[in-house]
Amino acid sequence: MSSLIIAASFGIFGALMRVAVDYIKCFVFKQKMKVRGVLFYGVSAIIIGAFLGIVLDFGWAIGFLSGYAGLDILDGLYKVARKIKITAK
Repeated sequence: MSSLIIAASFGIFGALMRVAVDYIKCFVFKQKMKVRGVLFYGVSAIIIGAFLGIVLDFGWAIGFLSGYAGLDILDGLYKVARKIKITAK
């Protein structure tokens, strides 16, 4: 197997674990979920997890953690980008 496929697999596995943990948290706290929202979240987490697993290919643990925390990284970047005023000259 190619090392890229292995790295992407660990990223995807981490992303799937993140989706499962968030699903369980919603179930425990009795929050309402929409099926389309969960599917979109899952697919985007898998894509981002695979990408980050390939980019951060320093071992299986880093690949898994990058997939798990991939959406948190993007969420943090989005919050920072919203705070910065972007002006055109």
